[in-house]
Amino acid sequence: MHPLDWTLVRVLDAPPEQVFRVWTEPEHLMRWWAPKGADLLILHHEPRPEGLFLYRLRLPGGQVAHGQCVYREIQAPDRLVFDYTSNMESKRMNNRPPSDVWRIRLTLQEAGSGTVATLQGTLLEVRRKERHAAWTESDAGVLLQFIGV
Repeated sequence: MHPLDWTLVRVLDAPPEQVFRVWTEPEHLMRWWAPKGADLLILHHEPRPEGLFLYRLRLPGGQVAHGQCVYREIQAPDRLVFDYTSNMESKRMNNRPPSDVWRIRLTLQEAGSGTVATLQGTLLEVRRKERHAAWTESDAGVLLQFIGV
């Protein structure tokens, strides 16, 4: 386990099937995947093992981020696993290398009329050391946006 690996556990007021759709259907991803104030464009979305989710974010300051998720496991409605990486572009710093590669695991368990959602991030490959602090501020904020914090 890497010191930057993380786990979030939340109880959500929705059944597992609905939470799973929020993570796998573009119309739902459009509502929460991007940080507040950013515009999300889904370039390609194929939710199947080895399928890709490619997107572009335009951030309020003008920066552009390109993201890629490679789906590894999809077991509706209780498990989703994908590898995630992104890169940033700006007027000052084009063609920066991609960020670290994270394995993201989402497991959903029915709990009465709701769902216990467990989200785990495992660092697979370190590509840019300066990315770590930014991840905890930006990407974690998106996840908190998803869970309604």
